Amino acid sequence: MTSSQSAVSYSDQQLSKSYQQMVRVQQMKKAAGALSIYDVISSDITISRKLLLTSRWLQWNRSSSWYLDLAIEKRCRLHKLIRQRFTFVLKIQQMLFALISSSRKIPAGSYSISRRELQRYIQPVVGKSSRKLFMTNDWTISCKHIVTTSWTSRRKQFSSSRELQWIQSKATVLCISSRQRIQQKRKAVVDMNQQRSS
Repeated sequence: MTSSQSAVSYSDQQLSKSYQQMVRVQQMKKAAGALSIYDVISSDITISRKLLLTSRWLQWNRSSSWYLDLAIEKRCRLHKLIRQRFTFVLKIQQMLFALISSSRKIPAGSYSISRRELQRYIQPVVGKSSRKLFMTNDWTISCKHIVTTSWTSRRKQFSSSRELQWIQSKATVLCISSRQRIQQKRKAVVDMNQQRSS
């Protein structure tokens, strides 16, 4: 081989290598969808922006769902308190209705209780503050007082069983006192009727 032949073969080899490189570059461009380096960088930026927006949206969605859950729980608690208050008022009304209807059926002097006996009954069941409430003249005012205090100032304490027992004992005291007042009024009416007839 002469030097000219070796130079030609060397240049052919370089041409074939450069041709092969060109073919590889074209294949890579086809595989990459003919993207340049700038396209790749800009697509990375848009992908990172989309990821950032997606993560923010997920965080917002989680926090908003948390707030929604919190709002639902608060509303349920409020409805529970309203239901408890309503059932408490219904119980009082039922007891008062039962007392009124039973007092109409029973003669006036059949079961009269003195005030001291009533206080002996009240003292172990109910505290001193409810005795003050019992001593009020009008039982309707005290019933309204129980309902308003149970809703406004004692709303948070409704869940404890001690408070519920306390309120229920107040209701029984009010029912007993209303029974006694009804008997006294009935006796007064009977006495007036007897005086008129004689």
